[in-house]
Amino acid sequence: NPVSNRWENFFTLVCDHIAKNNNRPYILFLTATPINNSIWDLYWQIMLLVLSDQKAFLKEGISDILKFFKEIDKSGDLSLLNDLMNEISIRRTRDYIQKNYPDAEINGKKLIFPKRILKNIDYQLNKTYEGLYKEISQTISEKLTMAYYRIMQYKKTEKLNQTEELALGRMIALEGIFRTILLKRLESSVYAFRKSIENHILFSEKLLNYLEKGKLLSKKSFYKYILNSDEESEELFIDELEDINLDDYDKNRLFEDIRKDIELLSEINKKVSQISAKEDAKLRELKKYLLSLSKEGQIVFFTYYADTLDYIFNEIINDKEVEKIRIEKISGRVVSEKKRSEIIDKFMEGGIDILMSTDVLSEGMNLQRARFLINYDLHWNPTRMIQRAGRIDRIGSPYNEIFIYNFFPEEELEDLLRLVEILQNKIKDIDSSIGLDATVLGEQVNPKVFGVIRRIKDKDENIFDELERDVFGGGERFYQPLMDYLKSKSIDEISMLPFGIYSGLKRGIKAIFFYYKYEEDFHFWYLYDLKKNEIIKNKTK
Repeated sequence: NPVSNRWENFFTLVCDHIAKNNNRPYILFLTATPINNSIWDLYWQIMLLVLSDQKAFLKEGISDILKFFKEIDKSGDLSLLNDLMNEISIRRTRDYIQKNYPDAEINGKKLIFPKRILKNIDYQLNKTYEGLYKEISQTISEKLTMAYYRIMQYKKTEKLNQTEELALGRMIALEGIFRTILLKRLESSVYAFRKSIENHILFSEKLLNYLEKGKLLSKKSFYKYILNSDEESEELFIDELEDINLDDYDKNRLFEDIRKDIELLSEINKKVSQISAKEDAKLRELKKYLLSLSKEGQIVFFTYYADTLDYIFNEIINDKEVEKIRIEKISGRVVSEKKRSEIIDKFMEGGIDILMSTDVLSEGMNLQRARFLINYDLHWNPTRMIQRAGRIDRIGSPYNEIFIYNFFPEEELEDLLRLVEILQNKIKDIDSSIGLDATVLGEQVNPKVFGVIRRIKDKDENIFDELERDVFGGGERFYQPLMDYLKSKSIDEISMLPFGIYSGLKRGIKAIFFYYKYEEDFHFWYLYDLKKNEIIKNKTK
């Protein structure tokens, strides 16, 4: 990320080296996750490698790196990155190493990966929410007006101008994302869901107050200035808010819809607030497994939301049944790097039985002493799922088998996936119509996720290898067989190979290859697909 200190410091360091030594240093990056949240993570890493030279891969057929990434971002097809990644990276997946280096050794010991075994922990959302699941999910997906996100629709004008139409489309997409987040937090924990509901009620109340003053409160400003401040502090930033002339809007209808949302959410909040930790069916199921599994090995516990982590941790450590179990937590909120390292070292020395964390721990940390991994939420991000498993599924694990437990709302899973999928399809339709920016699209749920979740539920252990190949494997599975063949044959044998195999059956032309050469080292192959009327530049395709 170019706004981070690490990125800026590294960029400056390389530039200083060039200025002093009049040459470019060799740069080697080691990372398990070049793509974390979006392809732009990779883009900024590449900008460090090439020092922001957009034409650095001109010889590889990429005339402009930024334009190249924008095209991939718009298409959503990550396979288009393979040609570029094959030029700058060496990637070896677990599956690839096992197949190609079965006799590999490290320090005289045979290289062995533990076998991954998937287990389900089934619970009922409806039981957790004391019979309220259907009512809550319908309110989120259908009944809420979300007037804040649709404020342009309350304008008195008959037709919005182009700028307003684009702004409205973006806000409706954000509305879909917010509804999706509510459904995710509903599944995560009662506490996380309640926090979201309370925050949105407060936001809606403040929104009404500021509209009366001719100001439009944005969610960004709400979380930045209001959520944890007093009324006096609020007044200090009022001038920073956007002005709004309510005479241009159907004020009565707008205010009525905002109040309707407050009423609906307040009713849900009232009911959910009565659900205590003792009545939380999902939490009860977790306690049962923690007590049982901790007798057989160390446990790493993951949840996506910090609110869920705080809730679970506090309830567990204050439960007399588990008071003898040594438990620690790590989140991104208050734990310093030093404290985090101390906790991890203690875990690796056997001084902690259960380590609980959000995804701040899912990347780069070596926790192979653990035998069990528990995922408390559904896997909405396949990359995160692989990263989590990778904390305990490592070379050097003392176990032949490791166990990955996943919580599933058994009866409500398909309904939950259906609701999220409907919301995501609406966002996709908006993007097709007006084109959404990366900040919005980056929050979307990948369409592949729905199939991935179902396969994990079916305990299909091949899903890990497939996802690793898709996310991290690159072109290794295409190029390595060719390299092996070339190494096994002499130059004379290869030169004697026929140019092709022909058939007497005439089938017509499907596509045409075009080869371009410029000077000695500019070689470009393009394929024109006659059926799709499409030019394919990607070698992997």
